[in-house]
Formats: sequence, structure tokens, C-alpha cells
Amino acid sequence: MPTASIVKGKGYARHNDRSLDPKNPEQKSWDINLSSQNIIYKNEPVRDAYDRIFGNALEKYNRSQIEKGRADRQIKNYYDKISRSKQEKACYELIIQIGSMNDKLDPGKYAAVQKALDQYNRSFQERNPNFQVFQQITHRDEKGMDHTHIMFVPVSTGNKRGLETKNSFSGALKEMGYSRNGFDQWREHELEVIKEVMKEHDLEFELGDGRTEHLNVRQYREYKKYESLTLEKQNTLSELQKSVSELENNLDELKSEKNGLEAQNALKRVEIKKKILDFGKPFDFLRKMIDLARVVFSFPEYFLNAINQIYCDYYTGYNTEAYSDGIEKLNKAAQFISEDKYQSIEEVNEMINEIDYEYER
Repeated sequence: MPTASIVKGKGYARHNDRSLDPKNPEQKSWDINLSSQNIIYKNEPVRDAYDRIFGNALEKYNRSQIEKGRADRQIKNYYDKISRSKQEKACYELIIQIGSMNDKLDPGKYAAVQKALDQYNRSFQERNPNFQVFQQITHRDEKGMDHTHIMFVPVSTGNKRGLETKNSFSGALKEMGYSRNGFDQWREHELEVIKEVMKEHDLEFELGDGRTEHLNVRQYREYKKYESLTLEKQNTLSELQKSVSELENNLDELKSEKNGLEAQNALKRVEIKKKILDFGKPFDFLRKMIDLARVVFSFPEYFLNAINQIYCDYYTGYNTEAYSDGIEKLNKAAQFISEDKYQSIEEVNEMINEIDYEYER
């Protein structure tokens, strides 16, 4: 199934008409022995085309400038002016191709493709009056598939500012019924024309991708090599993307496990903290008992004996009388304690109260 495509070219007019002769013959992309088979529909110098297309409008514009007393605003050469313009291009190129190198290997199909391309070329100018063609050549001398180079000047008419007829790509498209940025629309229309022409020659239409158009054998081989490498890179990229996806899933699982462990650790920390707080109570109690012991053991032995006697007489036997006697002995013993020791007795009393409070909790 032959493909068809319309792509923009770079505008090498001398390459198209084979007037360009590279110093190195190997740089030629064509076979000079086959150049006589090329079809030249039109080959007009671009400056001559400008004189033909814009000559009258330029003369009228310059005359009006003189009449208005602005002779300094005359345009000496419209082609030179447009060539220096940043808004417009002096000319444009289209490359039209039907079929591929594979179709060229089939004699019957190749002949039909040649007729279809020729028929399309002969109706191009009539169908696109605002694309003024000055060069239109079909190349059959290259090892790649036949293709046509069309060089044209976009023309917009009926303008109120500047030249009445001037160079304007968007204006040309608009005048032919397309929007200001309607090149894609125009190309779709032209491809439909090619499709109908191909049907007339029993050729099925398939839209070309625009990448393999106008390639010689060397370029085509390079492209196929590039295409193979691209496919290999795509497969590698696909595998990498799969690996990345798996790693991302593993990472998500690890994050979930981490969050779970953090939650468990948080609970454990709470439990440990609670145990520490719980252990803190007996630790505080023991610490206070030790402090109490340090104070008590600093008392004179006879005072400790008196306290021990009270404990033996009262707490073991619940002897009230003995308790009273013990208190009296204790008071006597206390008389022999210095004021500092008495202060210690007060401290002992406070510690005993604290210990009793902590123990009861």
C-alpha cells in the first residue's frame, strides 16, 4: 500500500534544478546519468518571479509615495526587502511523494505511482492560485523514490496597507479559504486530492509519517538503522519502566512496614515509659528510705536505743504503759542532742511522712 506525504523543504533551488555541482562528486545524492528522466514543469528564477507577480503593485505603490511627497519611502527591490524581513520568507518549498522505495521495486506499481504523481503536479497551480509556483521539478535520478519539489511565493491581494499585492503566507491561505494558521488544513485537503488521484490509478492510499520522505539509499539505510536503535531503546526503556514500577511497589511496601513498625515502637515506647514511671515510685521510695537511714544513723547511739526500746515495748506488745515510759526515756535522750541534731529529727519526721504517703499510694 503506497504512502503519500507533503512536507516542507528547505528551499534549495539550485539542488532542485541540478545547477548545483558539489566539488566532491560523492556528495551528490543523484545519478547524473538519470537526470534526463527528471520532469521539469517550471523553472523560473525567483527574482523574475517577483517581477512578474509584484511588478505592477510595486510600481503603483512607489508612484503613490512620490505623489504624497514621501519619495524616500519607495521600495527599490521588493525581493531584497522581503529577503531581509523577519516576518516573511521570500519563498517556500514543498516536497510531494507518493510511494516508497519498496514500491519502486514493483514495476507495475511504480509506473502507476509515476502517473499519479504527474497528474497531481499538473493540477497543483490551478488548485492553489495564491501559491505562485516558480519551480516545480520531479526527481527520478535519485536512488530513493520519485518525488516533486515545488517552490512557490505566497501571494495576498487586495491589501489596503503597503503593496496591494504582497508576499504573505497567512494571507495566501486565507484568500484560498483557510484560516490564518491553516497550513495543516491545506495539507489535509491536498492529501485528499492525492488520495483520489491514487484511486484513479488503482492505488490504495496510506498516509506517510513524514520522516522517510525524500531519502536517498544512504539516508534510508541510516534511517532504518536509527529506527532499529530507537525500537531497541524503547524496549529497554519499557524494561526500565517496569523495573522502576516494581521498585516503587517494593518501596511502598517498605514504607507500610516502616509505618507499622513505627506505630508498634510508639506503643512500646508508651509501655516502657509507663513501666519506667511505675518503677519510679518504688525507686523514689527506696531513695527516701536511704536518705532517712543516713539521717537516723547520724544520731547518737543512746537516742537510737531509746527509739528501739519504744518499738520493742509498744509496737510488739502494744503495752501502753511501756510506751509512756519509752516516750519519757526518749525525751530525756533528746535533751542530750544538740540543736543541729534536733533539726535532723524534724527532717526525719518529714521523711517518714513522705515515705508513708508514697507507700500508701
